[in-house]
Amino acid sequence: MQKLIEKIKIFFVKENRDIKKPVLINPYSAWAILFCCILILLISFFGLNTYFFFAVKNNTLFSGSENAGVVTAKYNHDTLDKVLESFLNRNKKFEELKSSNIRIIDPSY
Repeated sequence: MQKLIEKIKIFFVKENRDIKKPVLINPYSAWAILFCCILILLISFFGLNTYFFFAVKNNTLFSGSENAGVVTAKYNHDTLDKVLESFLNRNKKFEELKSSNIRIIDPSY
């Protein structure tokens, strides 16, 4: 019983422990990795900002020409006339249906 109590005392007193757990994460290396990542992100962010600043200032970012090209549309006039006629016919049928008296028979009678 005495040996058990001694083991318990040794376990709870930090200086007397012989068990050393392996350190999986070293706090100093974790901070160094974090610092390097943040530093790389900041440098790339400021580099991109300066690139955009000077590109806009020198007007090289948007380098498209003002007359990029005038596109003329070519239509098939026969097909366009058929589509227009179809729309006019639909409009005429819609107006006829709107003005007609529609009677709905109630199926419950």
